[in-house]
Amino acid sequence: RFGEDMGELVWEELNQVFDRLPLSAVIDRDIFCIHGGIPRPIPDSPPNANRIEMLQRISPVSGINPPYEHEDEPYRQMASECIWSDPAGEDQEESGELGADGFGESPRGGGTVCFGNKALDDFLAQHQLSYVIRAHEAHAYGVSLSKRARCFTVFSTSKDHNQGSKAICGCILVDFDQMEVITRSPHYRNHYVHRRDSMSVTDLPEREIAQREKVGLVIEGEPSSDEEYEEYEEYEDEPMET
Repeated sequence: RFGEDMGELVWEELNQVFDRLPLSAVIDRDIFCIHGGIPRPIPDSPPNANRIEMLQRISPVSGINPPYEHEDEPYRQMASECIWSDPAGEDQEESGELGADGFGESPRGGGTVCFGNKALDDFLAQHQLSYVIRAHEAHAYGVSLSKRARCFTVFSTSKDHNQGSKAICGCILVDFDQMEVITRSPHYRNHYVHRRDSMSVTDLPEREIAQREKVGLVIEGEPSSDEEYEEYEEYEDEPMET
């Protein structure tokens, strides 16, 4: 579109934009948002080292692969796993391919890793989070659930990634204490709403909670039920008919 010379310049400039984008975000102190997946702790770090704090120490300008000269290898590796890791498949969970920490080698190869239930359990518990929302994998329905419905994979361009002519995009609405999968597919029916039982306000002073209630940022609601949880779990990683 831009020609060889201008095209290469545009490519490099766009890559420099990506090098400056945030690696992750946390919504309501409850939902960890990342492109690829959860990273392993930095080698030789304390057992309970906070990985989110470690992410904040990564250089704000990171090339990762190839790295800039100023990037430290342990933090470069951590950033790389944030971008490239995936949830482990059920076959990997059952075959014992994953290590004691719940991480294992990714089928993608190239030194990338995947994370299983144990790894996700530890990460969520350590940081007092409830869910991970990520991208990085194409799914025909636009959204896929895994790891006991605690890991949401959202992909908005499935038609471009060999998902078939019926592939659609999807998104997730995080609205106060609710999460809703939004897609045109009858697979999710657009009304499966999961009420989050953690709005992460327990650590806030009462004055701040009252201010949030006044503007509607904190609302009272019925606790989530096992039945509602099972509705989500029922739709984990089902193949799409073509």
